[in-house]
Amino acid sequence: MGIKVKDALKIGGLKEARVLSGHGGLNNKIEHVDVIEMPDIVKWLRSNTLMLTTFYAIKDDKEAQINIIRKMAEAGVAGLVIDPKMYLGQLPEEILQLSNELNLPIIELPYEVGYIDVITPIVNAIFNWESCQHLKSKQISEVFTNIILKKGGFQEIADTLTEFVDCSLIILDKYLNILAWTNNKPDGNRELENFIKEGNTIALLKAMDIEKDDVNVAARGQMKYMDKNIAIMLVPIKADMDIYGYITFWNFDRVFNEINLIAIEHASKVIAIELIKKEAVQENHKRQKASFFAKLFSGDITSEEDIYKEAENMNISLYGVGSVIIIEICQIHKDLCRQNKISLTNIIEQLYYKLFSLQNLIVIQDCKKIVILPKLEHNTDKYAAKDHLIKIAKHI
Repeated sequence: MGIKVKDALKIGGLKEARVLSGHGGLNNKIEHVDVIEMPDIVKWLRSNTLMLTTFYAIKDDKEAQINIIRKMAEAGVAGLVIDPKMYLGQLPEEILQLSNELNLPIIELPYEVGYIDVITPIVNAIFNWESCQHLKSKQISEVFTNIILKKGGFQEIADTLTEFVDCSLIILDKYLNILAWTNNKPDGNRELENFIKEGNTIALLKAMDIEKDDVNVAARGQMKYMDKNIAIMLVPIKADMDIYGYITFWNFDRVFNEINLIAIEHASKVIAIELIKKEAVQENHKRQKASFFAKLFSGDITSEEDIYKEAENMNISLYGVGSVIIIEICQIHKDLCRQNKISLTNIIEQLYYKLFSLQNLIVIQDCKKIVILPKLEHNTDKYAAKDHLIKIAKHI
């Protein structure tokens, strides 16, 4: 929010002003404008504020002047506008040097320019900027909302977000399964295409040396891939403090502007909605399937015709099922229980959704167990069947 110091220098009374020092802070944001003419101002300091003063209250105390400059920088003040000639004559060199070190712009105001000539234009500029941003935010929100209203899905969301941020990206669910991806540089991003084919998404977290449960805020890192250093940024998709997935920006080497951030925020919201819907559908299907197989395994359904009919009603094909794999986790190795973040339920749930995405498998979650019914071709011999089951076991 707000305008930059360098932009404020182009409007109103500051057009006639001169930057004495602190040029490194000209990109500081201004959200407020305030006037100070008292010695003890620390409790009134606010971040992103442009402060105006004559230093009258401390005109004879150089140490107090230096201390105020330090306190302003600590508070995140955007810049200091001063008319030193009125009472000081000239600012001490120590203050100018300190201002340079702290990247706090000190701006000299001409004697004939009044505070009102500075404050009013800047406040108006901030208001106009915020109104413009609000309008852009509303327009971007409508773009993403329309995608889910017309059932556009994750790929259309990814394509649209790429247009706003001009960056290749990957949308992941909370288990790091790839939901959609975009390549905004088809001729120069072969690494991304290979990465998607391999599907080794856990490498994204390893590159930043973090666990996925620790990604509560955006994280940056470098990943070595195909002999190249790939800059990546991982943004969690959150709703009510729960994480539903991640947006990974690939080969990301710049700072997002305000429009980029607004687009990411709205994209994250609609992705969260889609993931919550998907999760609800999967959970309902999982319960129905578990109930059906519980009745089947217990012998409550005795008619073969009834078995196939009920399975068909739930879109489950039992044809080709010729074996059963049962997974039961008795206990978790102590090294995996780091900070108690990994539980039996988490492992079972993650394993279920990983297996659920594979082809030619029926997967049933039942409390502490996962039951897998692999499908085999009708003419598969016992050796080929054994090899197929071993492959599934290795994947697990």
